[in-house]
Amino acid sequence: MRKYALDINCYIDAAREPAALDALEAFYRKLARDGEKLRSRLGAHLQAKFGFTSEALVKFGFKPRRIPHRIKVVVEKPAPQPPTAAADQAASSADDTADVK
Repeated sequence: MRKYALDINCYIDAAREPAALDALEAFYRKLARDGEKLRSRLGAHLQAKFGFTSEALVKFGFKPRRIPHRIKVVVEKPAPQPPTAAADQAASSADDTADVK
């Protein structure tokens, strides 16, 4: 038979007193919830004091917020092509047709 500690001087037998076991489990759930509330308050206070990204939070068991670094994408532009004779001739003929109008 499993016995559960209610406090230092009192033990309950799970088979004989299921209601007491339920009360004990509810007490432990509430205790864990209250502890988590205190932990989050402490974390908020430490983050306010040291900053959200400070490495000092690690020694208290909290993760500092990481600053996202953007990766810069470098787009290489193609090298300019040297002008050819055919391109010069096409440009000059376009200028000639513009003058006619």
